[in-house]
Amino acid sequence: MRWGVAPYKECDRIHSQGICRLLNYFETIVISEMVGVEKPDIRIMQIVLERFSLDASACLYIGDHPFDILCSKKAGIDCVWITAPDSVLPDSIPFKEDFRIQKLEDLLNILDLTRNENASR
Repeated sequence: MRWGVAPYKECDRIHSQGICRLLNYFETIVISEMVGVEKPDIRIMQIVLERFSLDASACLYIGDHPFDILCSKKAGIDCVWITAPDSVLPDSIPFKEDFRIQKLEDLLNILDLTRNENASR
């Protein structure tokens, strides 16, 4: 499995989110402010797809903001929304997440599910 990340800000400004501890696991890092494109502009997703040489249908995006859902779905990428169970997407987001989790650890179940679906194809 290949991993990429598209944070908004450079690592020294996102320590509080815990992302920096995970950066060694990612094959590519596309920082929005460095490429001049930020979500919900789908060009940020296209940059990541180009770096991986992947089709959107082969990817899964994980995000914690409604813009993450808007951006990934507009780019044709399935998405996981990390949020509280009672969270509601604003009316301005015309899409629904494919999966919803409350904590990052819950992602393992989704990855197993998608891996099994891909193996049966």
